[in-house]
Amino acid sequence: YDKAFAGERQEFETLIPIPNGSVKPIHATYVPHKVKGKIEGTFILIQDITKRKRDEKELKDAKNALEKVNLELAEALNIGINQFNLFADNLPGNLFIKDDKLEYVFLNRTFLKVFKLNKKNVKGLTAHDLYPENIANKLHEVDLEVQKEKQIVEKEIRTNEGQINEKWERVIKFPIKMPDGKIFVGGIALDITQEKQRSEAIINSELRYRSLFESARDAIIIIDFDKIIDVNQSTLKKFGYKDKSEIINKSVVDISPKFQPDGNPSRDSAIKVIKKALTGESQLFNW
Repeated sequence: YDKAFAGERQEFETLIPIPNGSVKPIHATYVPHKVKGKIEGTFILIQDITKRKRDEKELKDAKNALEKVNLELAEALNIGINQFNLFADNLPGNLFIKDDKLEYVFLNRTFLKVFKLNKKNVKGLTAHDLYPENIANKLHEVDLEVQKEKQIVEKEIRTNEGQINEKWERVIKFPIKMPDGKIFVGGIALDITQEKQRSEAIINSELRYRSLFESARDAIIIIDFDKIIDVNQSTLKKFGYKDKSEIINKSVVDISPKFQPDGNPSRDSAIKVIKKALTGESQLFNW
């Protein structure tokens, strides 16, 4: 929070408690809110990442399971092939193995179905046989990185660039060292299109909110307890201010008369209303 107010965008994942006593994983983004170059507050965007965390756990379980059969695959890809196929065909994504020349030697049932292939015509195919050239080039670069660095590489790749409906995949690739020293590449790809769409929707929602906020005819004031952190253009006009800097950081009491028509001090009345609003109770009153 302090870093966001210092002008640094913050993104992190955490767990929050929910009414049923359990916790929910979220991705939080703190975006500094600047007014004429000065930070006056922060936008906080919250995204439910329960599904993503579940997918990540499934991926982790899948990778752990792959590691368990990795030795068998290294000794001979044909050993225990029926058991491996059963495992691979039930994974929630496209599973594949490429040889040291980066030609496919194995695709699971999901992968075969997507590209309308059968196991007999897989050998010898490369990414360039299945994907558009620009996408195939990106996938090939990741394969080369895995072989060179000999470590797991994870990327998010749009697999249908140039088309109206976006499709995104989270691709995790890992090295498989064979007995003769050759490095095969294994990997799994999960469809994250919906996750990307939700993230984009949040950004668009923020932009729409800002547009509606600034163009609203009614005066809108955003406060942090009694401190004004933002106002729209209608507020400036109605209160006679020329610029937001003239009102930002002031208290609502600073722009109010000392006493209200009922005789109560403006400060006392303001605090009373604000406290009720912070409990979730809408307030409608004359001021």
